[in-house]
Amino acid sequence: MQELVNVPLLKVAKNSDRYLIEVANEELLKGLVPNLNLLATLPITDLVVTSPATKYDFIPRYFAPRIGIEENFVTGSAHCGLAPYSSQRLSEKQLYAF
Repeated sequence: MQELVNVPLLKVAKNSDRYLIEVANEELLKGLVPNLNLLATLPITDLVVTSPATKYDFIPRYFAPRIGIEENFVTGSAHCGLAPYSSQRLSEKQLYAF
């Protein structure tokens, strides 16, 4: 997984069509350059990378080159998966995300 994002990883999870990677902080998340060519060869549809943020509980980046989306900054499906993940991680029921 490290070769997908080229930054240190905190956690990696996978479901039937998506990898979820958590990195330590917002700076790492914003600076990462995903290996889209490698990602497009994997048997998953997309990759969500997330981190804690200074103004929010979490922020995501979403990549899906297999279906023609290099990056989508406003994907609801990413937040639908990240909300319960982040809620459990933070022990919070109300979250603020970007």
